[in-house]
Amino acid sequence: MDEKLLDEMIIDSAETGVPAEELSEQETDAETNIVSEETDETTLDEIAPEEAEKKPAVVKLMPQVDAQNNPETEQSAVARLVAQQEKRAEKPVVASVEHGVIGEISEQIQREEKYRLSPEEKKAQALRDLARYKRMNQILWATVESIVTLNGLIRIGVMWNGIEVVFSKDTYFEPDFKFGSDYDELTNEQKSNREMAFARYQLGAHIPFCVDKIVTGKDSSGKEITVVAGSRCKAMKALRDHYFFNGKETVNVGDLAKAHVLAVRDDWALVEVLGCEYRLDAYALNDECVQNCMDWVKSGDTITVRIRKIHVDPEAKDVRITVTGRLFVAPETINSMQKGGTYIGNVDAYNAKKKTYSVVLYNGVLASVPESEVMYGYPITLGDRVSVKVKRVTDTHVIGAAMKI
Repeated sequence: MDEKLLDEMIIDSAETGVPAEELSEQETDAETNIVSEETDETTLDEIAPEEAEKKPAVVKLMPQVDAQNNPETEQSAVARLVAQQEKRAEKPVVASVEHGVIGEISEQIQREEKYRLSPEEKKAQALRDLARYKRMNQILWATVESIVTLNGLIRIGVMWNGIEVVFSKDTYFEPDFKFGSDYDELTNEQKSNREMAFARYQLGAHIPFCVDKIVTGKDSSGKEITVVAGSRCKAMKALRDHYFFNGKETVNVGDLAKAHVLAVRDDWALVEVLGCEYRLDAYALNDECVQNCMDWVKSGDTITVRIRKIHVDPEAKDVRITVTGRLFVAPETINSMQKGGTYIGNVDAYNAKKKTYSVVLYNGVLASVPESEVMYGYPITLGDRVSVKVKRVTDTHVIGAAMKI
């Protein structure tokens, strides 16, 4: 059979969607019968071009016997034709969105390219969103990414959808935030350094904020710029109003809540819970005996805490809560601890900095024992079984004296 005609039939079958399995050919010079769905007698050459365009013929190559009577099965013929088509096929086209489209591209990628926003359009869209959220007093969340000083004042920055939102000290820190017991006695320069140190602790923290102002102006070069000022204090107040002043008792003592870690030091972690800040000491961070909080959490982490106490002042709309990371000790268990009572437990850790032993009592409560309160001067070590005489009961643990038994 003419190879040119065979090639044309192969191409026609590929273009019209004819399965390759329906094709076969004979490798000898014998004539090949062509069968059409239109008629058993019409050949492909006899079909008018106009009719072929309207309804392409579906053809089958019928295998015949060669001169040596060695028949070629339809399956082997199909396999050979498929191999020929693959050999003729060009290398697949690769489409890259990042480096431009090469060759043909799918409709989905075309749509994405059509509606893809430029960086300037994205920024404009984000500014419109922030303006709308400002009108709605919407609470947004972002991560603290920069802490700088500008003319001696702290500026804390977060990124929200490519837009920098800045905070001053007064709009970021709560009014009653303590920068240290000696803060009022410091000079202005010392106060600024102390504020900067506390702000740097919160790098990486995930914070709530509300849009306070959107100001458009020109810089020194005459270029138009837009500055977005945020307020974390306003968002914290909105969260407290939502959880504690909504007319419903939605938060109760003993409930579990999510806490966002704001800052971490060796012996404490500052967390935000339901719009309230609370400082978790190392012994209350979790059910393990923690010696260094930095080994367990970092700014930006989210942990689960149990609410131990809630104090609400309706007139001032002020809320104070006490939480603990020790989840497996029920509040009733700690409250049942009696001052002057004696309890048995095992020494679990020693804090060399505070010179304090941590003892896990058999009821799960954590006891803190200062080194000076080890009775009779007998040294105790990790794993020792001791009896603890309770001298003070706190919201999260007890403090007492210990004796090895």
